Amino acid sequence: MPWQHTPTQISLECPPPPGSKVHQTNLPAISKPSLSQSADGDINAKLRTGQEKQKSQYDKMFKQLSVIHPDDPVHILKPHSYKWEPSIVK
Repeated sequence: MPWQHTPTQISLECPPPPGSKVHQTNLPAISKPSLSQSADGDINAKLRTGQEKQKSQYDKMFKQLSVIHPDDPVHILKPHSYKWEPSIVK
């Protein structure tokens, strides 16, 4: 049986070969065409609920930074060496 998918035979209408890699993203997207037809805003409500949950998880771990004043000791991360070095606020 001859090979059927030569470069000259493949077109944009051909389905991807079995076992081809599926590209994934972390962006919110609608995967089924029927979901994009939703007129009641159910999809937006689900996305908004997910964002609110994400915000609440972030807020649980968030801590307010302390105020610094001149002559306070601090540590600075040097970008080229990736080392923290002591310094003083001017």
